[in-house]
Amino acid sequence: MPKAVWILIIVLVPLVGALLWLFLGRRRGSSSGGGTASGPARPQRPQSPDDDAAFLRQLDVQRKQAARQAELDRREAELKAQEKRKPKDNGTGESGGANTPKPDGGADQS
Repeated sequence: MPKAVWILIIVLVPLVGALLWLFLGRRRGSSSGGGTASGPARPQRPQSPDDDAAFLRQLDVQRKQAARQAELDRREAELKAQEKRKPKDNGTGESGGANTPKPDGGADQS
């Protein structure tokens, strides 16, 4: 083939392909429903996180979990503080002195 025919083919094939795609390949939405001509309309996603109910539920769950964790941490700190304030049993008092009777009936004489 002559060079002029090759140049026309090279120029026209991409142009014809693009035009065919625009007119035949792309589906256009209908003006009434916003969906495509071949299938049902897709549900619209929320535009911002404040409009998304699932996102807001997730935030609420996270807040409740954080509040529970803070309450558990507070209770744990209180219990640790109570343990530190309790008098330690170091051999004096009611729970086992030098003359405390042993279970076998004798006294400890150490």
